[in-house]
Amino acid sequence: MKIVIFGLGSIGLRHAGLLKEYGGHEIVAFRTLGSKNAINLKEIFSWDELDQFKPELAVICNPTSLHIKTAIECVKRGVFLFLEKPIGSSEEGLDELVELVQAKKLTTYVAYILRFHPAIAELKEKIRKEKLLHCRMVCSSFLPDWRKGSDYKKSYSASKKEGGGVLLDLSHELDMADYLFNGVKTIEGKLGKASSLTVDSEDYADLILSTSACPVSIHLNYFSHQTKRSIFIDTESNVFEVDLISGDRDALYKRQWDYFFDNIRNPKMMNNLIEAAPLFKQMIHFKEKAL
Repeated sequence: MKIVIFGLGSIGLRHAGLLKEYGGHEIVAFRTLGSKNAINLKEIFSWDELDQFKPELAVICNPTSLHIKTAIECVKRGVFLFLEKPIGSSEEGLDELVELVQAKKLTTYVAYILRFHPAIAELKEKIRKEKLLHCRMVCSSFLPDWRKGSDYKKSYSASKKEGGGVLLDLSHELDMADYLFNGVKTIEGKLGKASSLTVDSEDYADLILSTSACPVSIHLNYFSHQTKRSIFIDTESNVFEVDLISGDRDALYKRQWDYFFDNIRNPKMMNNLIEAAPLFKQMIHFKEKAL
């Protein structure tokens, strides 16, 4: 398969490395700058070059603010999408993108890697027959530790304009609420900037979600010296606790790619763009109201 990767930051390099391991794919990187990439991928620098390459799949992991614009150009060319979370930094262009995907019946997937954590699969099965009362999720970390060797204040995470801020950057927790509890109905709470670690993006969020199964409280932050990612669920007869820090990250990404390739001809695969768009819109509406 011919694959083009947009963005060769840490996540783009991880995807590229895994795709090379599969073998049998012709992979190029779409770059805006001419610096040589770390894994010797062939590079292209224009849409004309992309048209000559004729990719079948686009892996979109460039800055969040460019996701939707990039995806639209790819879908116009009939290219399948593997879109790193979040879908974008705003709703601008999203309806056009959704309409194009539906009209062309293209396969799309929005990548939320924690759906492939074995602890989440086990938890989803365990709570299936439980009477759920409440769920609490926590994700805390220290932004300067995220990308060693680079200036964290120049990362998209620190910039509101680039789509940074904990709500979208750490939106795995909202996606897990949607996945585990059969849909998020409403999002309420508070966003804010408590530290000096970001330029202008929010560095914490305290959220209350209503879902089809139970209320969910979520705390997210960029400023804690305690790295934590956990889920607690109270039911009428049990309590379940899951630690999501542990585990082999490469194995999770491999499971995700296995799932994607197994469903490459299925436009209705799990968390396709059409399925993922409503939750993304809820997040954007909440963010616009809260900030």
